Amino acid sequence: MKYRYLYLYLMLAAAFGLSSCKDKKKDVKTLEQDYVQQPQMILGSKDSDEVRAQVNYYLEALNHKDVEKALSMLYFYDLKKNKVRRLTKDEEKTQRAVLTRFAGYRAEIDYIKFFRENDSEVKYNVYFSNKPSTPSNPNCMGFMIRPVRLEGKWYLTLAGENQATYSSQINSTDY
Repeated sequence: MKYRYLYLYLMLAAAFGLSSCKDKKKDVKTLEQDYVQQPQMILGSKDSDEVRAQVNYYLEALNHKDVEKALSMLYFYDLKKNKVRRLTKDEEKTQRAVLTRFAGYRAEIDYIKFFRENDSEVKYNVYFSNKPSTPSNPNCMGFMIRPVRLEGKWYLTLAGENQATYSSQINSTDY
């Protein structure tokens, strides 16, 4: 008799479990809303075109060894105040030294990633010769700048260590 009730109980539990699974069947759209990161800003082709044009102009200046022109395009973004300002004399001096020291054969965009208005990334590579790169003799070095949109205007800002990007916050949780 005990086994009969146990068997009946297991069958009822299985029936309820199966019927509850039918009700919760999710379609692809529902799964995307639950698990896919939604964009944090509205970005139009005008925005991506403007950022690409600014970055290309910046890299063109670097390719022509015009460090002053490239420096004139860079800003500093204050994350706490949500304000963009021109580089100070010390920041300019440091960036001038970096851009001059690592002036290469050519510079080109590696990628552009848009996360938020105040947090996007542009990685560009500076190639030191036209020879192919090997692990024992690397031919390029990567640099980052951060496009920031404030009041509808895009600025190329320095990617500082004290200004963690959205992607670095994601990557820091991987450890």
